[in-house]
Amino acid sequence: MINKDIKCLLIAPERQKPKLEDRIGKNGTVIDLIPMPEDSGLKNYLSETDYDVCLFFIDQGSPWSDKFTDFISSCHEIPSLFILEDKNCELAFKLMKSGAGDVLFLEEFTDKTLLDSIKRLQGKNILSQSPQEEGLLLVDMLNSLFKSTPLGFAVFNTQGSMLGFNSSFQKILGFSSGKLLSMKLRDICYSDYVNEVYYYDDLINEKIDHFELERPLYNKEGNLIWCRIFVSLIKVKSREPKLMVMTINNTTEKKQSSLQLEKERYYLQRLMDNIPDAIYFKDAEHRFTKVSRYVHLKSIKDSRQAVGKTDFDFFAKEHAQEAFEDEENIIRTGKPIINKVEKETFPNGDIAWVSSTKAPLFDSDGNVNGIVGISRDVTEMKLSEEALLKSEERYRNLVEYIPDTITVICENKIVFVNSSGLSLMKASSMKDLLNKDIFSCIHAHYRSVAEHFMEKILKHESPARANKVKLITLSGETIDAEMTGIPTTYNGKPAIQLVTRDITDLKRQEKIKQTTLKILQASNYASTTDELFRYIHQAIGSLMPVNNFYIALFDEKSQMLSFPYWMDEEDEQMLPKKPGRGLTEYVLRNGKAILLTAKDDLELQKQGEVDLVGSPARIWLGVPLQIKDKTIGVIVVQDYNHEDAYNETDKETLELISFSVSRAIERKKSEEEILNYVQQLKESNTTKDRFFSFISHDLRGPFSSLLGFSEMMLEDFDNLSHQDLKKYLEIINATSKNLYNLLNNLLQFSRFQTGRIQFVPVKCNLGELIAKNIDLLSGNALKKGICLKNEAVIRETAFVDEEMISSAIQNLITNAVKFTPRNGSITVKCTKRDQENEALVSISDTGVGMDKDTLDKLFRIEVIHSTSGTEKEPGTGLGLILTKESIEKNNGKLWVESAPGKGSTFYFTIPLSLPKA
Repeated sequence: MINKDIKCLLIAPERQKPKLEDRIGKNGTVIDLIPMPEDSGLKNYLSETDYDVCLFFIDQGSPWSDKFTDFISSCHEIPSLFILEDKNCELAFKLMKSGAGDVLFLEEFTDKTLLDSIKRLQGKNILSQSPQEEGLLLVDMLNSLFKSTPLGFAVFNTQGSMLGFNSSFQKILGFSSGKLLSMKLRDICYSDYVNEVYYYDDLINEKIDHFELERPLYNKEGNLIWCRIFVSLIKVKSREPKLMVMTINNTTEKKQSSLQLEKERYYLQRLMDNIPDAIYFKDAEHRFTKVSRYVHLKSIKDSRQAVGKTDFDFFAKEHAQEAFEDEENIIRTGKPIINKVEKETFPNGDIAWVSSTKAPLFDSDGNVNGIVGISRDVTEMKLSEEALLKSEERYRNLVEYIPDTITVICENKIVFVNSSGLSLMKASSMKDLLNKDIFSCIHAHYRSVAEHFMEKILKHESPARANKVKLITLSGETIDAEMTGIPTTYNGKPAIQLVTRDITDLKRQEKIKQTTLKILQASNYASTTDELFRYIHQAIGSLMPVNNFYIALFDEKSQMLSFPYWMDEEDEQMLPKKPGRGLTEYVLRNGKAILLTAKDDLELQKQGEVDLVGSPARIWLGVPLQIKDKTIGVIVVQDYNHEDAYNETDKETLELISFSVSRAIERKKSEEEILNYVQQLKESNTTKDRFFSFISHDLRGPFSSLLGFSEMMLEDFDNLSHQDLKKYLEIINATSKNLYNLLNNLLQFSRFQTGRIQFVPVKCNLGELIAKNIDLLSGNALKKGICLKNEAVIRETAFVDEEMISSAIQNLITNAVKFTPRNGSITVKCTKRDQENEALVSISDTGVGMDKDTLDKLFRIEVIHSTSGTEKEPGTGLGLILTKESIEKNNGKLWVESAPGKGSTFYFTIPLSLPKA
């Protein structure tokens, strides 16, 4: 506690008095406050007063100068104490060095420290002691001043001998007190830097009043430490230097960080200089800030000379302007320019071709603050290309730019990842991956491989290449990747720099290629289309889920949609049908692949584009099967439980292999058609052999009859009566007619078979055509007393070959007359079938009818036979075959219903639209 008799003069602003009173306690101590006077005013004031101590309070707003301190130290004998508001070590040393008085920091200012300072200043005047005593007193004062700081200090005499030091000084160097007191200033300061001894001499000779260095020192353990060293003279009243004060501050950690940064910059430069491509960095003003050794600047020998310059300093104006505009666009949009092949023209006329990639550099706020560029000299390649190619192909970009992921791993933790890595791992920012265990990002099956890979890099301190692993992204997606590792350091610790390349697409493409090859091979060794479909199902199953899978094929000729392969967990296999408005038909109509969720499907239904067919799926993927821009079918996969079972990648995959599937199916169908044609040809030849055998038999009979009767008439002509001659002539006439009809039918049949018959469809009224043919044959029916009725009510017109349809109607009515007994009836009807847009013609008789065996032989050329009518009317056996050919030529169909003794009804249809030729 300060005695109340001690009088203190405080020279400071009024606002500072409460701070000091709070520090020393309210015990009656006299503290008089006066503002900072002029030099002369202060001198007069002090000479007239009897204060025990003069307190100078110095804050940030206090005036201070060497002139003022000199005045204080010479104008009075009152002890002076300087109180510093801020812990300004530099100012404290400056005050002590001037000899003006003692120094205290405000935070250490108390009753006790004030009293100690007064005693020290009154009882042991530092200005009048011996150098040894002054040194010890200075050490004591410095210890009091800097006892709570890590700053080390020591006091030396002018011979360089150490007089004292504080605990921080000893702690930094680690030597014992005795060892330190035996050391000289030179031993501390200069170590391996003996050439700097002139600093010491200049200080002693007062050429300088201090010097400051940052130098490495060895502590007691022999470890290298970096220190910031400050040495200053302490002057006394006589102005002769008596003491030196050294302060040291340990800067090892900061220095190591600086050295580490330099090391990393060195490795970066080595990386840049050992890559054959030119790598450079530019600021936002297009100035080069860093360039690699291989930068393509012909006017300089050292790439470092490019720093601070722009393209306009090296290239022709046109090329430099183009590069400037490209970079401005990158800075404005943030989008890179990749693999741009450029023609570089230099001022001396030289030309070079380079493939350049430029990308933006972003600051922490996401703003573009520069550009990084990579260029590869492709001059030789370009010249070779120009020599070989004479088209636009010479200008194609032959170099593909693929941005790789760069990750730094330290103690198995991710400490850095570039923007490509963030994108690869589906991370929104660096925080998502920072300090994440690298092995948590690797699939469990590959973790042991990755551990061995990284241990090898750290153990041998050498790069390792091409380790293939599977990564797990933050979204749970699996990625195939290829890794290359390079040893490095991070914050002084061993680390690994990983260069990771996403090879998922490459592996997918390879798998698609293999699958495509398997499908094409299957088309060769599969014995049937069913077997081929199974191979296709299995092959696609190696790429995506195929629990619900089917193939739909469209037959353009029959206009039918069939489902030859069907695998489904919910629905039964669909039967062939006319195309409707299901999703399959939607793909068939549009010829484009679609991927639909249940919601998408419902939306298409609301729009009237599709109808719901079968069980609704959570996700449905359909891809058209196309040959020469013609859609021949659809391949479909679907899932009833998981909406995420398929994605756009699966759609692209299925589209890629759909062409091979189409080719394989078309090839196998063609093979089967050829086999069917061969089989049909064999059967046709066999049939024709039988047919001609039958025809030869039927022709032989009539000709034998003609020859027999003609010979009889020649031999017995003179002996035959007119009645006999007439009888023979009638037989010859009937046989000739029958033979004529047979030959005429044979001629027409051969024309059908050889395709030489002319098909001439015209617009005609079916009702009128039927009536005309009934009138033509009514006489034949009348001869047998048969009632021939016309009940055709149709009035529509059709496009048909009138001659063919007339021939068919005549043949069917003639047959009905032939096999209907006298007094029977024949009814001809014709009605319209609206749903099929066709006419149905029926010819019914009350004749003898036919049994099942006879019905099975109708319309078949291989079992052709003729049957006599109810009154032995002859037949050729070709009438119904020709009728069937004629009707089918007009896109119609012919069939019959009959039973023995119940007559027969022949039906045929005719489309009410223009038939195809």
